[in-house]
Amino acid sequence: MNVTRISETPRVTLPYTDDQWRDIVAAGNAVDERLKAGDVRLSMGGEPTFVAIDDMDGAEWNNAAVGPTKQRYAEELMRRLTARFAPGGLLHYGQGKWYPGEQLPRWSYAVFWRTDGEPLWVDPDMIDREQPREAATIEQAERFANDLCRNLGLPVDAPISAYEDPGHFALVEQRLPLGEDPAHNKLDDPAERARLVAVFDRGLGKPTGYVLPIQVWQTQDKGRHWVTERWKLRRERLYLAPGAQGGTPRHGWSIACSAIC
Repeated sequence: MNVTRISETPRVTLPYTDDQWRDIVAAGNAVDERLKAGDVRLSMGGEPTFVAIDDMDGAEWNNAAVGPTKQRYAEELMRRLTARFAPGGLLHYGQGKWYPGEQLPRWSYAVFWRTDGEPLWVDPDMIDREQPREAATIEQAERFANDLCRNLGLPVDAPISAYEDPGHFALVEQRLPLGEDPAHNKLDDPAERARLVAVFDRGLGKPTGYVLPIQVWQTQDKGRHWVTERWKLRRERLYLAPGAQGGTPRHGWSIACSAIC
């Protein structure tokens, strides 16, 4: 038995040769000249895919959402793009694509800037870099929420405690085999398994986070200031939708750039 490769197409482990690249560039230049002669204006959107040159076979550059270096490379690339194309741009760390079969959406690093040169952000040193650190505790989250309220001129009791939904996890526990301890469950999905263990270890009666509804308000007597409101809840507490907190190994990264005219 033997295996024969029918077509040798370029790939990350066997890219184009120098001669092939010269032919590609020459073809591209010829197309550009014809488009320019015909006064054809084109715009293109999409996402280039980057692969680390020193670890092309690594799982994070082939089929894994994350790895040991992808996050660091993504943030460094975003900051270099900002310095070159968008000085004074605003960096944004947010939610990106959510692929079928993955527990969580991937992270997205973005930079926004104004085309007239007016800076949206002045001091880039005020934006900390992503780096491994101990996870924040709920006590730290409460102190941060209270300090934020004091700085915004809001009541310190404005933050709303948010809890895991006991109804959801009661149903998850019921699906476990008889005699199976939630702390030693054998769920197929490792992220779901770890999440269930963490919830039962922490307990459903302890807050998982805090929500602070805020809005900028403009009045004649007070001018521009922040306001909040009391939410009316059908249930006694504010319960979170099932999910996972940041830092799980299912996150990946993408980069986006936008200009504000």
